[in-house]
Amino acid sequence: MITGERRRRDWLPEEKDQILSECAEPGVNISGVARRYGVNRGLLNKWRKAAGLPVGRRGGRGLDVPVFVPVTISGEAVEAQSAGNRRWCADMKSRAFRSLM
Repeated sequence: MITGERRRRDWLPEEKDQILSECAEPGVNISGVARRYGVNRGLLNKWRKAAGLPVGRRGGRGLDVPVFVPVTISGEAVEAQSAGNRRWCADMKSRAFRSLM
């Protein structure tokens, strides 16, 4: 039996700002911040989304930011790969044909 009045906590804007500023730090553990302040992680994610902060598994780590990486492809590697692909395709066709017999 539950007795007493259950009431939601009203967070002051200054409190939310403090919590959200901690969440915006690079590499921060969002669950840790939520536990430290006694905030449900789902509610904290709602606040983060409303504030325009990244939300999700990789949100606070900056891993979802596109990055260009230089790549150099030599002609020999492409030719070797193409020859290998042709051999693989020929082998697969041969196996498929044998399985039909």
